[in-house]
Amino acid sequence: MIKFRPLTWLLVCLLLGSACAQTNSGEEPIVEETAVVEAVTVIEATAPLPTATPRPTEAAPTAEPTAIPTAVPTSAVRLITEAPIFTGGDLQFVGWSPDGRYLAYFEYTEEQVAESPAEGLRGTYPGTFVFYDTETGEKCTDYPYSGFFSYEGSDSGAPWHWLPDGQLLLALPGGQLLQTSAPCTAGEDLAALFPEPVSSLGPLSSNGQWIILTNSDQYWLFDLVNKTTHPIAEVQPDSFNNLVWSPDSQHISITLAGNYTGDRSPIGGTRVVNVATGAIIARHDWEPANALDGTFGGPVWLNNEEFVVTLSLDQGPFLMNLSGEVQPLLPLLFDKTFNPENYWPPLDVYADVENGRYAILRGNEGRDDAAKLYTRTPEGGALELFEGPDVYRLFPDGTVGYGDYSYWSRPIFVENAQFEQRPYGQNPWQLTQNQLFASANSGTITVFNTAANELVERLQVAGYENGYTLHPLLSPNDQWLAIFINEPRYGLGKALFVIPVSAN
Repeated sequence: MIKFRPLTWLLVCLLLGSACAQTNSGEEPIVEETAVVEAVTVIEATAPLPTATPRPTEAAPTAEPTAIPTAVPTSAVRLITEAPIFTGGDLQFVGWSPDGRYLAYFEYTEEQVAESPAEGLRGTYPGTFVFYDTETGEKCTDYPYSGFFSYEGSDSGAPWHWLPDGQLLLALPGGQLLQTSAPCTAGEDLAALFPEPVSSLGPLSSNGQWIILTNSDQYWLFDLVNKTTHPIAEVQPDSFNNLVWSPDSQHISITLAGNYTGDRSPIGGTRVVNVATGAIIARHDWEPANALDGTFGGPVWLNNEEFVVTLSLDQGPFLMNLSGEVQPLLPLLFDKTFNPENYWPPLDVYADVENGRYAILRGNEGRDDAAKLYTRTPEGGALELFEGPDVYRLFPDGTVGYGDYSYWSRPIFVENAQFEQRPYGQNPWQLTQNQLFASANSGTITVFNTAANELVERLQVAGYENGYTLHPLLSPNDQWLAIFINEPRYGLGKALFVIPVSAN
């Protein structure tokens, strides 16, 4: 079941007036073994701290986007007059299939919205779950999932998942665990493999062989290739737990949410699971910064042997390995003592497995001192300092940078490289393989080719030019553009268009 915590998400949806989108964390990269202990030896013995890196000389970022390329005249606007695939009370975006053929979303009738206990209070009506087929224009509504928003953590699981071979795995409310080649086609019911009905599907392993499933009181490891399953020992399912696969898919690090119960017991912590047996092989207790959200703090795997907890309230960020050994990272890498009264921000971590390297950034948000970037490669370790008021971050595309509406960045592992302004286009926080990027402003949608930094086209939707908020969502293959249109008062989704992209 896709869960949305009512109070949090209702407020977000009302304030932002946008379709609430489910996001999934990407798979962890695969990294070769590299010990942080060796990295510290390199710093202390052979890699003394460098002098502060000069601040970039480029102009400071502003709230305005950079100039738009003019490959297409700014006056050329295509008016979309095609019929919408839905008009009604509200919409909730769920996601595109990996191949870009199917769009998943919830649609709500005017009558369902009217049943809300308070006018415009999103997430209090059930809705209809839809798979829309872009090839045939047909809607699949066979799966009776609820559309209530009750989100409770980024790894709480979903009721369905696209598998690496393009198949679809669905945990249905009636107890079926259905694997099928496409929505609304006959498939195989795998429910008999489990003693109780599966309620949600968790993350896939890095190699695509395993998936974590959940029922009322147990996590299960399901081998998609051999169709075998076994439970994960001891750990009780909690929608705030965070389960992350090791790069080689042989282990899972689980951050336990913990709970505030007056004496802060249980405190939360980390458990490491051997996938072959489901047994716990390492454990360490620590306090998450929010004991009701175990995702805050990681883990982030550096290689097949060790991972980083980016923040704990009682111990600070630390390194942990498969043997359960723990090393605090602030004194280890940055010559700092953890102060529980001033723990923000958590460390940023980036791992490049294929090249056997990683980076750890101690940011400067809310601090007067410089941001510090530690990098470890097969050649050794290095530490760079970034001074000045800019707030530095590690972006998922392997760059370090700063900015808000406009961004400046440079490759993480090119020491002392100059920061360059990124072309107008995709936000660097949103790692995507799309070559196109779509944005909306003042009733106009603009589609860019980010590789060529060229404007593809501008779009407007007939009847929705003024007073509405447009949310364009490109399919992963850049073939289709879904446009969710929200009204201004409560942000309810009033219409959905799915159109082919002209660039194709």
